[in-house]
Amino acid sequence: MTAFITQTFGSYIAEEALARVPSDVFDRSKLCLLDSLGCLFGGRQLPTAGMLRNLRGDSQVAPSSGGPVSGCAEPAAAAFVKATLINALDFDDIYEKGHPGATVIAAALSVAEHTKSSGTEFLAAVIIGYEVSCRVGISLAHVQPRKAIHGHGTWQIFGAAAAAARLMRLDAGRAAHAIAIAAANAPVASVMKTVYGDAPSMAKNNFGMAAQMGVLAARLAAAGYEGPLDVFEGETGFWRMAGADECRFDKLTKGLGDAYEILRVGFKPFSCCRLILSSVQASRDVIRMAGIDPADGLHAKLIVTAPPIVCEPPFCKVRPRDMWAAQFSAPHAIAMAVFGVEPGPDWFVDDWLHDEIAGRFQDSIELRPHTSHASPRGAHAASAWLQLRDGQIFERHVDVAEGEASNPMPKSALEGKFLRLASPVVGDSGACEAIDKVYALDKAGSTLCRPGGRTVGTPVPKAGRKHACYGHRANPMENSPCPALVEQRLWSTARDFQLADATSWSAVSHRHCHPTSLPVNSGSAAKAAVPVGIQFNPCIDVRLRERTKQISDHGLGPSMYLHRIDAKGETSSDSNPVLRFGLRSNSLPRRAARTGCRDT
Repeated sequence: MTAFITQTFGSYIAEEALARVPSDVFDRSKLCLLDSLGCLFGGRQLPTAGMLRNLRGDSQVAPSSGGPVSGCAEPAAAAFVKATLINALDFDDIYEKGHPGATVIAAALSVAEHTKSSGTEFLAAVIIGYEVSCRVGISLAHVQPRKAIHGHGTWQIFGAAAAAARLMRLDAGRAAHAIAIAAANAPVASVMKTVYGDAPSMAKNNFGMAAQMGVLAARLAAAGYEGPLDVFEGETGFWRMAGADECRFDKLTKGLGDAYEILRVGFKPFSCCRLILSSVQASRDVIRMAGIDPADGLHAKLIVTAPPIVCEPPFCKVRPRDMWAAQFSAPHAIAMAVFGVEPGPDWFVDDWLHDEIAGRFQDSIELRPHTSHASPRGAHAASAWLQLRDGQIFERHVDVAEGEASNPMPKSALEGKFLRLASPVVGDSGACEAIDKVYALDKAGSTLCRPGGRTVGTPVPKAGRKHACYGHRANPMENSPCPALVEQRLWSTARDFQLADATSWSAVSHRHCHPTSLPVNSGSAAKAAVPVGIQFNPCIDVRLRERTKQISDHGLGPSMYLHRIDAKGETSSDSNPVLRFGLRSNSLPRRAARTGCRDT
């Protein structure tokens, strides 16, 4: 008798041998974890985190004989919180469809807290979760150009269930029932209302419920609860429940355990919907090519040719009023990128959502749909056409956006993304420690826990945080817990700070600034271009050695951090970075002036 698909999945979940997993798959799983953790830390900086904190607090559990960490939240509720926050910025990983990491990583972190799994066991669960989740996702085929029923959370529940089942060490039979229970309890495919309705809402992809129910499905299966093992088969199978037009059954199990879908996962350089990444990149690049300040109004026209869906609501929305609408607004994302705002929480602060100059720039963008044959390589390809008032014309076409699996983000840039998102939450040393832990997870004796029982995704209590005082006048390198962090902060992250002609460098602010001291001597050309009120410390010479060259080879430029200083000119010991200056060609001194820098 042929096994049901749930049973094939169950056998894979329970019996996948770690020795069979290629090293590049393990390496990719670490990057997936790093990216999702960064997005989780970024999400913790949003107001949404405060709402969800109460949910986590209401579900604390005591340790049992099985050894869960004392004081941990109930794993299903914890998975809801983590998945929601990972996806909150729309900065999380991308695949052929969906954001598989939000549900897989959230479930794995939450369950691992209770099972005290080793690092290798955790990574194996992550890989298995991605494989099951992604395969179900690509099996759901839509032959109509615009889907009437659509929802990634509906199928991403399987990644959460698979990861949880592996970490709970369920046998093949119990794991099969975990998948079946998940199918019967998957979230409704609601994206046509939660995103494409009157206005995008914080419910979005419903990943929180998908992760929560996936963990519950594994726990129910462990307790003996059963689901319909034939749930994928036939004309009434899961594909029909999920709103697909047909099911490509071969995608579900063909090559399972041999061909790894996790290798087709990419990472976003911008905090916006994947559909508009190419439009944002093309627009950012064409403004750079022109060498203009977008706040000056020197351009007469910016035409962005993009997939037809980008030219329709909610993607064509100009001047969105909240972060949920802004994540799906191509004009807003383009404005943030060309104005040099750091992707992440800063894109959605009220100051930028209601900024009149940025709003006027959005008004100047014209979105035009391209024809289906416009780009044979990239389904989301886009072009930007810029005309200046003096008649000059610049064009840029992007077939495959940065960050897609076929055009991957450099590892150094992914690490920089993590450091930017994590440092405000866990401090500089905590962010460095998290990277080291992630990369060492498959080493002998490695665990997910910090001293005291916290997993790498858990913030350090505020009183225990220590921030590196890179802005300290005497010797900002003296107390640095991680010298590599300086290199990351100066020379990593997004390509919106591209090295250009040194004589035209100037500073552009990304946060409201205070009287500050710039802790790096970047040369006289850069020094001369810095607005009044920004001071260079001439005693510091940061030598970036070979790593600088490697990062520069990717076209990345410097990014500088400023810290609060007190009346004596000293950096506060608990200060977070409050301002970042990116050095780039003809950037925006007006932005620095408009956001609070004072003459001295």
